[in-house]
Amino acid sequence: MEGASEQKHRKLQRALEDTKKMLVDKDAEMAEAEAKRERQATDAKQAQDEINKKHAAQMEQMMATLAHTQQQKEPPTDEEWSMPGLKVNTPTREIGGGGIISEDSNSERGRGRNTVL
Repeated sequence: MEGASEQKHRKLQRALEDTKKMLVDKDAEMAEAEAKRERQATDAKQAQDEINKKHAAQMEQMMATLAHTQQQKEPPTDEEWSMPGLKVNTPTREIGGGGIISEDSNSERGRGRNTVL
C-alpha cells in the first residue's frame, strides 16, 4: 500500500513540476510578445514622427516659396495697363457658354474690361 501511495505522490510531483515549467515558459513567451509589441509601437511612432517632420519641412518650404513669390509680384503700372495686348496675370472665371472671361477690372482707375478669351 505504501508503494502505491509513494508512486502516486511522485506522479503528482512530476505533474506539478511540469505545470510550473509550462507556466514559466508561458510567462517568458508572453513577456517576449509584449516586448515585440512595444518595439513595433516605438518603430511605428518613430516612422510617423519622421513623416510628420518631412511634411512640416515641405509645408514650410512651400510657404517660404509662396511668400517669396508674393513679394516678387508688383501690381501693373499705369503704363502697363494702357498697353494693348499686354497679358496681365488676373483671375479668370468660366461663363455659361464655355468661354473664359478675364476680369481685368480696376475700379479705382475708372477702367473695367471683360474680355472673352
